[in-house]
Amino acid sequence: MGAVHIKVKLTNAIDEGLVNRGMLAPHLLRELETEALVDTGAT
Repeated sequence: MGAVHIKVKLTNAIDEGLVNRGMLAPHLLRELETEALVDTGAT
């Protein structure tokens, strides 16, 4: 049995809302791309 990994992109929701309203420059949006381990036994 192997491990399942997936790439995820996390974005700050408040920053995203401010960018959508034109109150924050898009280049200031805080986001992170990383790899996560998937729990295949979750129900």
